[in-house]
Amino acid sequence: MAVGLLIWLGAAAIIVRQGIRRRYLSPVNRCLLLFLLLPALQELTLRTGGTTAPTLVFYPAIAVGGALLRSRRFFQLVVAATVSALVLVGVTAAEWTPHVWWSLVSLAALTILLPTAVWWYIHSLRRRTEQAALVLEQWEQRDRFFDPTENATDSSFQAAQQEQAVWLQTRYRERAQQLLSLLKQAIPHARSCVLFLYQPALDRLQLELCIGGPAHVYRDELEIVVGHGVIGWAAKEGKPCLYARLDPRRQQPEYYRTDAGVRSLLVLPFSTEGRLEGVLCVDSEKTGALGDREEGLAALTAGCLRAQLEDLRQQRQVVQKSREFSRLLEASQLLNSGLDLQHRLETMTGLTQSIVPSTASILCLVDGGERHASIRVVRGGGLEKYLDHRFPLTDGVVSLIVKNRQPILLSHLSEDQPTRFFPLKSKIRMTAGSFLGLPMILKDRVIGLFICTADIPSAFTAIHQNLLSILCNQAAQAIADAQSHAEVERLASIDGLTGIFNHRAFHDRLHYEWEQAQRHGEALTLMMIDLDHFKRINDTYGHQAGDRILKQVVSCLLRLVRKVDTLGRYGGEEFAVLLPKTTAHQAWKMAERIRKVIERGQFGLEGVTIPVTLSIGVASAPSDAGGPDQLVSVADKALYWAKEQGRNRIALYPDVVSAMARVD
Repeated sequence: MAVGLLIWLGAAAIIVRQGIRRRYLSPVNRCLLLFLLLPALQELTLRTGGTTAPTLVFYPAIAVGGALLRSRRFFQLVVAATVSALVLVGVTAAEWTPHVWWSLVSLAALTILLPTAVWWYIHSLRRRTEQAALVLEQWEQRDRFFDPTENATDSSFQAAQQEQAVWLQTRYRERAQQLLSLLKQAIPHARSCVLFLYQPALDRLQLELCIGGPAHVYRDELEIVVGHGVIGWAAKEGKPCLYARLDPRRQQPEYYRTDAGVRSLLVLPFSTEGRLEGVLCVDSEKTGALGDREEGLAALTAGCLRAQLEDLRQQRQVVQKSREFSRLLEASQLLNSGLDLQHRLETMTGLTQSIVPSTASILCLVDGGERHASIRVVRGGGLEKYLDHRFPLTDGVVSLIVKNRQPILLSHLSEDQPTRFFPLKSKIRMTAGSFLGLPMILKDRVIGLFICTADIPSAFTAIHQNLLSILCNQAAQAIADAQSHAEVERLASIDGLTGIFNHRAFHDRLHYEWEQAQRHGEALTLMMIDLDHFKRINDTYGHQAGDRILKQVVSCLLRLVRKVDTLGRYGGEEFAVLLPKTTAHQAWKMAERIRKVIERGQFGLEGVTIPVTLSIGVASAPSDAGGPDQLVSVADKALYWAKEQGRNRIALYPDVVSAMARVD
């Protein structure tokens, strides 16, 4: 028992001495002291006449286990001392009985084999943890290199680009790690070689690589503000700093998790053409271990690291340009994927947001005379409230883009002096740190505008402007094609004389509204309208007067029907009005108002007043018809009944059925 107690006293004395010297006891050392206190308490209980606890047999094992938690070197010393003490006890034993042999062997096994097995298990866990941490670090590096918001594509070309970018980043880290390893080997007393890379956007140094010790002794993620601390101050000054006699109690490098006992530190910032690139740090546990020779070696290593960074930057630019041109190719394919105008406008906006780092994107269409523009697509920036807003091109930055037919790039904008992007009469207010506006020109005519804004200054470059200019040229042709297609579709669906839906388009609308009414269980009413004695008007006043009267009647009908209603020319002088969510009684009130307005209206040609009246038939679903074609049929029957009853009147289909039943 005395052997274990002596070992404990030695271990506790060393830990307490280090704590007094450093003026700090780590949590591990505190737990270790409490752990080693157990044998002392039990020995004290035994000396004062108490009963010996069964765990007293494990004194040496507890002591060696505590030494194992302290450090590997300390563990080896304690094991050697324990074995020596056991041999000494065995040599001085009075009698060599089997009991004595068995006690010595058991004690040696508990003292050496058990802690060694525990140490091996902990070491294997640490190694697995370091490997897992290395894999996670590689993934984090790849995530930092690639934008996480970037849309993934199935293109094999872009997949190859991503693999190339990962390979470039991995190769740079491998080369940097080799350089730091060589530097550590060249400086025998160096404990760690650490590399920080400068982040211009944050004005901070980011921990990149640590060579010299296991991964758990270094911080996982560390950012140092330039100008703060020993390393940050050296980066701000841009000059090497050599600290030959550091006080380990107050001045310790920030990249260690706990007190590392560093007494010498070399901080070497390196830059390219006055632009800070990073900081290289070398430290040692010995005072005065670093000097001019070590500074020269570190300077050579920093030069190699600087060259590697420049090479990586150029290769990244090549990859970035390849990615941007591949996006242009993708944009060209997507812009021509559909003939719908709105689809092409939204596709254009989405593609540009994947090319430039914009906060908000706006796409406007310009009228034929280039006097007005309307906002058709808005993404981000809280500007959705201005969608479909129409404004004059009188003043502001966007008006200059249309007038000069040239892009405008504004990089340094301030909220203190706001820039008027849109005309004053438009009431559109927008703030930005960067602005990029481009015209969409087709055959010397501006047909659209594309605007990108960002909250931070200098977000857009000349490269972004050139790429978007190419994309806007492609989009201009695509938008013009979509507009032509939309115009052809519109002309195919409207009546050439009156400008309302023709027979085919009205039937398509009828089937759509029927499906909506059936899905939601709502009423759908149809009015069939016919001009009374229209043939007499043509024979008396001529077909030109008849066409004029048809236009005038349609103009009145458009003012009287609701926006949700559909008006169409069914054929000749016959019209149809589709009223969703409307009952037959409600439709009768509207029909009566239409009949009175037409009857009292002034219609004619060249000062000649021509009296015009209407006959209207009304039918409603689902009470009067079970399908859209049947609804037209029963409304026609009601219309013919109104004409047979003297014209200039309204007939509801249920009333027609009742009247016909009475006649029969």
